[in-house]
Amino acid sequence: MDKNYKNSSFKPKVLVKLLNIGSETDKTKPNLTLEQQKGELLRFHLREILPYNSPLFDDPSDIFVHLCREASGSNGETTESLLFNSNTTLTIIQRIKNYYKYLVTTAESEMEHDVTAVIYYAAIASAFVNHESKITKFSYSDLIQTFSQYLKEEWIPPRLVELFRKACQHCQSKD
Repeated sequence: MDKNYKNSSFKPKVLVKLLNIGSETDKTKPNLTLEQQKGELLRFHLREILPYNSPLFDDPSDIFVHLCREASGSNGETTESLLFNSNTTLTIIQRIKNYYKYLVTTAESEMEHDVTAVIYYAAIASAFVNHESKITKFSYSDLIQTFSQYLKEEWIPPRLVELFRKACQHCQSKD
C-alpha cells in the first residue's frame, strides 16, 4: 500500500473501513418483501430531482426549461416537494405527470411500472388538491377507483395516501 497517506486526511485503515461500509450493510440487510421493495423504490423516485433538461420537458427553447435547469442545480426540488407544495405551478405538475407517464410506459418490470404509476397519479391528485384542476382525460369514476386502490396499499407512504384520499374526495364531489 502506498505510504503517501500523509497527504490524505484519512489513514489507510480508516479508508478500508469507510470503503467496506457499503458492503457490510448489504450483507447484514435482511431480504425485503416485494411490498417493501416497492416502497423503497417509490421513496427513491420521490427524492429524485427531476431532469428538466430531458426532452420530455418540451422544446429546449422553452424559457421554462431554461429556468428549471438553473433552479435545479444542487438546490433543485425533489419530486415529492413539488407534488406537495401548493405553490408548485400547474405547468410543473403537468410536466411531472407527463414525465412519469413516460416512465410508466417504458418500465422494464412490473414493480417499476407500479411505482411510477403511483407518482403519475400523485401528480393528477396534486393538481386536484392544490389547484382544483383536472389534468387528465380519465373519468372521475376511474380516478376514484384508482385513488381508492392506492389508499389500501401499505407500501405507499402515509403522506401520499393522504393526498390520494383528498383527491378521491374531490373526485367524488365532481362525479
